[in-house]
Amino acid sequence: MGSQCARLRQSDGVRLGADPPDFELKFKEKIIRCEAVEVLAPGRKRGDELNAARQLSPAERSKSRGDPEEGWLSTEHALAQLTRRIIAKAAKGYDEDTVLAAYLNVGFVTDRRSLDEGLRQAIQIGFMSFSEIWILWGSKLKRFNP
Repeated sequence: MGSQCARLRQSDGVRLGADPPDFELKFKEKIIRCEAVEVLAPGRKRGDELNAARQLSPAERSKSRGDPEEGWLSTEHALAQLTRRIIAKAAKGYDEDTVLAAYLNVGFVTDRRSLDEGLRQAIQIGFMSFSEIWILWGSKLKRFNP
């Protein structure tokens, strides 16, 4: 996630942090400390998914798979999951200049536009603990300030 943020923010460098932070971005002489969090759809477990994929043959792994719309996450659930993850991360107590970078990895949602429009409200609680919140969603990084 740090390298994705570095590329999208066009930073001069990225390195793993001392935990905290998870990673740091360098811009000339300025260092931005970042905590990372991944937001998954409820019930998803990335480790289980990766292990299941490893069991498939390369040919099976490369096949496209459909994701029927009835299985898509509702906008409301996606935003609620984002808020829950931000609250959990904020409870750990970070320096006030820390940026929270959230990877929104919820798959397809029922209404992308409504999700995009609801992001600011969903993350608002995080501004009590973080100086900025970045949402990595697909190939875009959206920056939010208080």
